[in-house]
Amino acid sequence: MEYIIKRAELEDLKDINNILNERCNWIKEKGINQWSENYTKKYNEEYFKTQMQENYLYVAKESDDTVGVMLLKKEDPVYWKNDDGKGLYLHHLATKIGHTGLGKQMAHFAKEETLAHGKEWLRLDCSTDNQGLNDYYKKHGFSNVGNGHIEGYNFNLWQKHITEEWYISY
Repeated sequence: MEYIIKRAELEDLKDINNILNERCNWIKEKGINQWSENYTKKYNEEYFKTQMQENYLYVAKESDDTVGVMLLKKEDPVYWKNDDGKGLYLHHLATKIGHTGLGKQMAHFAKEETLAHGKEWLRLDCSTDNQGLNDYYKKHGFSNVGNGHIEGYNFNLWQKHITEEWYISY
């Protein structure tokens, strides 16, 4: 399937919320401990509207249908206390159910954007209880560089060094 990943626009905000709601329900049904029931209340349309102005909010499109979302933040002082200015921070990566492989394509795009913005590291957090996702990041070359606890959320910090050599050899 051919997807186009591009910067989100205001008219995408409702679709972003719908995708996150759908994915939160799927996560809950699967018994995965990643996003809480209040996730889309905290990360609502107003939050993403602000993120569009302050960071890099992307959507994946299939024709005119929004089928994926992710946010690349310029900094993340909530989870990454010692920001060295050399990374982008991946958040809210989610796809509509049934779009197998899109998440991987979006993660690849995030790596390309990391280089395009002159950064060396792609960084993210992941629930310590989500063993499958932690294993996925490790399998794909991310290094676990720490952990933490905020408001009932136990998390691991992952980062991947992104270089021109990686980009050419991928």
